[in-house]
Amino acid sequence: MQRRAADRLLCAYCMEPPQREPGEGMLWLLHTDPDAHQWPADIRTSTPPICRPHAELALRRCATLRRRYLAVRVREAEPIGVRGTVYDQGGPGGPDELVLFTERNRLRFVLGRDLVLELRGAVPEPDFHPQLSATATE
Repeated sequence: MQRRAADRLLCAYCMEPPQREPGEGMLWLLHTDPDAHQWPADIRTSTPPICRPHAELALRRCATLRRRYLAVRVREAEPIGVRGTVYDQGGPGGPDELVLFTERNRLRFVLGRDLVLELRGAVPEPDFHPQLSATATE
């Protein structure tokens, strides 16, 4: 389901196309530290987009997400690779790795778990992070 939602840019919860704010793109709700980025940011993630009602629902229901989340708007998202187990001649090579689509010699040896997207030019969603939104536009 993750791959389908990420590949087609569907809401991670309802699997429908999320609304796009005019000129601002789609909403992403990420489990990360909001202070870890310079704005606008290019962010790599395996998280699909989410529609606003389901983002609000997720924040109400998930204590872990409420403690540390980042809501961003993104105009451009591109699949760049897969995260998974890379196999070599002796079997699995270790912990999951990101293998980019440009690494054709390694790509055929990976058992992919997640499609990885690059969110380009992400900016904080002002309704979720009013303090960050002011610094993103300066």
